[in-house]
Amino acid sequence: MKIALLLISGYLVGNLLMATVIGKFLYRRDIRTAGSGNPGARNAGRVLGKTAFVLTFIGDAVKGAAVVLIAKWLGMDDWLQLLCVLAVMAGHIYPVVHKFRGGQGVSTFIGGMLAFNSLVVACFVIMFLVLYPFLKNFTAAGLSAMALSPLFLFGLTNEWAQSVVAILVVGLLIFAHRKDLTALKGVWKSVEQPFETANSMDNRHSKTERREYLMKEIRSIEEWEEIRNQSKREPVFLMKHSPTCPISAAGYRAFAKFETEIPKYVLIVQRSRKLSNEVESELGIQHESPQLFLLKDGEAVWHASHSKISQRNMKSAVEANG
Repeated sequence: MKIALLLISGYLVGNLLMATVIGKFLYRRDIRTAGSGNPGARNAGRVLGKTAFVLTFIGDAVKGAAVVLIAKWLGMDDWLQLLCVLAVMAGHIYPVVHKFRGGQGVSTFIGGMLAFNSLVVACFVIMFLVLYPFLKNFTAAGLSAMALSPLFLFGLTNEWAQSVVAILVVGLLIFAHRKDLTALKGVWKSVEQPFETANSMDNRHSKTERREYLMKEIRSIEEWEEIRNQSKREPVFLMKHSPTCPISAAGYRAFAKFETEIPKYVLIVQRSRKLSNEVESELGIQHESPQLFLLKDGEAVWHASHSKISQRNMKSAVEANG
């Protein structure tokens, strides 16, 4: 009975989403209707700033830690303590009071694991630092490192019971990030998925010619962050496109035919509406479709929409900013 009550309490504690609390009381904003719509620390940071990120991360981490510390105080076995981490994460990811639409559980996972076994956290932090230079993607490196937590735990304790529960905890974390993992599959393979692959044109075009036609579709916040980082090294084109709109189709064709060595990316609005809203929020430029941006140093140095997406205007933009 005591175990059941603690697990239920842990789930209910997880329902307290700190991003929504901080957004509502400190910023008078509903974080679930801004940015990516995710009530987590990263979206809070993007929309509300660094202070909101820190407060949200700490608040959600404390939830996981508090439940584990209570379980320790009650003298529960280690595997039951990890079961409490699973319960509070389930409450955070699938909160009944928020119609089962919650965050992704990273902060709560880290807080719970810190309270349970800080050496495990130290191990996956080190692994993250090892993986990041190769993957060059925060989410890919972070999830890969955290997914190894059961292995680290077993290596430190040689205990099967808690390691098995740790697998369940990590499984829930990865399931919560399944959309990110789908978008990031090319990161692990180090293979881009352009509309026309480079391999199909290797025997027909030079490097410059291939690059003109490669337009990679982006669908995730992570890919958008990668593009902004890329724009700090070289200019980058990004187009918002609506395939059902004839005007957008005309702009898309003009963009596709534009000969340039500048990398081209496209965002399909109907498939990635939250991402489109995120781009609008971060660049501070009102959404239109079609809409073309030339990014440099993480910001839009030029943008055009509708009939202004023309060969002449794109050439002028490149000459001025390329």
